[in-house]
Amino acid sequence: MPVLDLRDISAQHDKYHASQVIRTVIAWPYDEVARRRYMATLMASHLAEIQETAKHLPDPSKVEGWVETIKAVHMWEDLKTAEAVFTRWFEENGGFESIVDADSFQTYVVQMTKSAKDHFSAGIILCLIRRMAAHHADLPGGASVNKAVFIIENDKMFNGLVHRNSNDLRRAWSTYKPVAHLCASTFDIFAETVVQYQKPEMIEAVMNGKLIDELPDFLMRAAAYQKFGLSYIPPRAKETLLNLDDVWLLPEKRQWPENDYAPMPLDEAFLTLAHSYRAPIPAS
Repeated sequence: MPVLDLRDISAQHDKYHASQVIRTVIAWPYDEVARRRYMATLMASHLAEIQETAKHLPDPSKVEGWVETIKAVHMWEDLKTAEAVFTRWFEENGGFESIVDADSFQTYVVQMTKSAKDHFSAGIILCLIRRMAAHHADLPGGASVNKAVFIIENDKMFNGLVHRNSNDLRRAWSTYKPVAHLCASTFDIFAETVVQYQKPEMIEAVMNGKLIDELPDFLMRAAAYQKFGLSYIPPRAKETLLNLDDVWLLPEKRQWPENDYAPMPLDEAFLTLAHSYRAPIPAS
């Protein structure tokens, strides 16, 4: 069973590192080489930005007045600290050996963007199953992947965010099930951000900020989904929803709030669809 290597997240730069680790695991849950190449390429881009920034910093020996001198010294100290941190992360992920055969950073961004619909699809399926199991035990046939897929297929709210046909939805679920708890947490925060800000041009920047600044909240949600997925056995199934051998587990050291994240009930439209679902009749 793989375990997320989040380390200590008390400092802001450590939250940033952990958030990037989570992003890479969601994007490439089975491909360690791709994860290391992405991280090394990302850190190389940060080091390039630092080199460019250094060209424009004031020289402490040439500024006038002690106040400006102190400011300039602090700017250089901050830059050197950041450079040391990014260099360490660059080397931990293979350094130049990793990036020599790596794609460009923009290529990785495109790959992650293209697979976002798969991530959201897997996450929403887990979200819906947990809501049904927690609040709607009277549903005929209980909470299941089939019922969640049916809801997504037939509700217009998900247009553009997720796949809309059962084959693609099931493929996304099967592929990203090991990280579905992380995808579900991401979707929950995304949905709240959309409601709060409603401006498309702001959502991506706000989301990126939340996944760093509010990382403990993200992990609290993911932990609740992980706990549910590893304990819930769907109707007529013989195994839990998530497989302990495959799922990317959160680390044992808990760095998030103690309270479990409780899901909301299905809204009226979703609940109506859930009640209208009819399981396929097996061929005789």
